[in-house]
Amino acid sequence: MWEKYRKEAAEGIMVVAVTTIAVYVGFRFLLPLFLPFLLALLFSRLLLPAVAFLKTRFRIEQKTGGIVVISVVTALSLLLSFGVIWLLIRQLQTLLFHLPAIFSRVEALGEQFGLEVLQLQRKDVADYIARLGQTATKEGQRFLMGFVRNVLSGIWVVFIVVLSTFFMMRDRSDLEVMFQDSAFSRESKKIGKKLSQAATAYGKSFVLNTLVVFVVCSVGLMLVKNRYSIVAGLGISLLDALPVLGSGMILLPLSAYYFFNGRLFAGVIMILLYLICELLKEMIETKVVRNKTGLQPVFTITAMYIGIKLFGIFGFVLGPMGLLLIRAIFHLWLEYEYPDN
Repeated sequence: MWEKYRKEAAEGIMVVAVTTIAVYVGFRFLLPLFLPFLLALLFSRLLLPAVAFLKTRFRIEQKTGGIVVISVVTALSLLLSFGVIWLLIRQLQTLLFHLPAIFSRVEALGEQFGLEVLQLQRKDVADYIARLGQTATKEGQRFLMGFVRNVLSGIWVVFIVVLSTFFMMRDRSDLEVMFQDSAFSRESKKIGKKLSQAATAYGKSFVLNTLVVFVVCSVGLMLVKNRYSIVAGLGISLLDALPVLGSGMILLPLSAYYFFNGRLFAGVIMILLYLICELLKEMIETKVVRNKTGLQPVFTITAMYIGIKLFGIFGFVLGPMGLLLIRAIFHLWLEYEYPDN
């Protein structure tokens, strides 16, 4: 009896080990090649309900509905992106102009508590910015060439994603029939369904969390008449998307700064923003991620940590996705080896 259990345990460990290695190799070397098409698959799943609505409500055929939905989503995304970029550029210009004064105020605040926060005077900061400008001018041509190359590459990738999304939506029925006729359709369908649900859940969670934190923080900072509300809101939302870090790293010190300067209303608003962001994040993650993936928070955090160690910032998503893939393959192996259990 013990020999049987030991053999089964050894086989299970071997399956998990081989699967883990295969997942790592796939994520490291194959994923970058197929990422645009995986994104297209994800977007097509997200946009299909809108196409189905147009077909049911207005009797618009799937091909035309796909063109309409993709065109509207692309136009709105570009419009929103250009608007946010324009506001960011304006607020960054204002921030750079007032940077010496900001450093001086921080130093003065530190002196009130007997702290030497910064040993920089306004002239020192201005000289430092001027040196940065000279360095940037010398490296400007190289940076510009790299920037243009990256922009063109990004435009090409976006074009491939949009085009692939359209074809996947248009030919959905044919692709499903072709997939069902394949040799591993049953196994692939089970694994693909779990991964698709997880990818959709993580994608929705990331986008919703980032947008919610960005909007809430930007509006809250506007209420306290912060001239850098858009820049700060974007920075807080991106920081909040990272594991361990969160909006509190900015909002709570900012609240303390307002309290020390006698702006009680602004300080209270910052605390309320932090509480609202945390509450909304918890609601989104509970409803969108945990209910779809079935992963407990401790396993998700562990997978994120390992993923970041292996893949950098993208491991924030690849870690949990890899864990779900390993679990799905292991469960599939159990069904084949021990169907009665």
